[in-house]
Amino acid sequence: MKKLILSVAAVGVLSSTAFGGGDIVPVPVPTEEYGWYVGGAGAIMSTYADKLDWFNVTKGQDRTGGIVALVGYEFNPYIALEGRFNYGAMTGDISKNCQASIFLKPMYPVTEDFTVYGLLGYGYVNIDGNHGYPNWLDKGSFEWGLGLSYDLDEEWTVFADYDWLLHNEHASASFDGKGTNLSHEAITVGALYHF
Repeated sequence: MKKLILSVAAVGVLSSTAFGGGDIVPVPVPTEEYGWYVGGAGAIMSTYADKLDWFNVTKGQDRTGGIVALVGYEFNPYIALEGRFNYGAMTGDISKNCQASIFLKPMYPVTEDFTVYGLLGYGYVNIDGNHGYPNWLDKGSFEWGLGLSYDLDEEWTVFADYDWLLHNEHASASFDGKGTNLSHEAITVGALYHF
């Protein structure tokens, strides 16, 4: 009985394939290649002890500017690994800083050219005093960010992201009289070149 059922099932499967008709079309394989990329950017950064205010000068906050160099490897359209170094080229009123970070970069392509992404990783932040202020912080911690990118062509991409590089970490001295716990955030805008 078992042999009869298996024979009938095999004939049914084979005959339905024969009656389907037409040629079997292979599944298209994407030809887009992934791999290494490099980039450069400018960053506006804010170090603060009490509260963040991007638009007004407040006590306990200092804004600086930086030059960012980055290198990454895109494994597929959804994930990349990226390293960044941010040198604080423009010092603030009371501080100067630099950062080095490594990020896992999950990405979601909204359209063929437009992508939203996250940054999850670990980084090192150095915040030194400027104009007679003390050196406040040398610290490694968890870092995260959110961003958008747009592919201009197959090689060039422009991007912008918001990065939380340090959150409420203890500093060696009071930051402009507003407390010893510091946070450090950045807005980064730049371009990538894909090899």
